[in-house]
Amino acid sequence: MTRISMDPEVMAVHASMHEEAVAFMRGKLAAIPGSVDGGLASDAVAAIMMRVGEGVDALYRINGTLGEVVRVVADDDATNEQDVIDQLSPVATAVEDL
Repeated sequence: MTRISMDPEVMAVHASMHEEAVAFMRGKLAAIPGSVDGGLASDAVAAIMMRVGEGVDALYRINGTLGEVVRVVADDDATNEQDVIDQLSPVATAVEDL
C-alpha cells in the first residue's frame, strides 16, 4: 500500500474524533421524535425533521466509515489500497446523495 505520510498517533487522534462524532450523532438520531404536534404545521415540521434526520444519518455513516478506515491505516492493518477504496466507495456515494 502506498504509505500515507502521517504520524500513526495523529491518525489515531483523527480516528477518535470520528468515533466521538459517531457517538454524538447516534444520540441525536435517537432523540428524534416519532411524531410531531405542530398544529397546522405538523406535516411541514415532520418533513423538516425527517430530512434533517436523513442528513444526520448520512453523516453518522460517513464518520463511522472514515473512522474505521483511518484507524485501520493508523494501525497499519490495511492490506492494500483496494481495501481502502472498497471501504471509501460507499462514503463517496453517501456524500453524493446529500
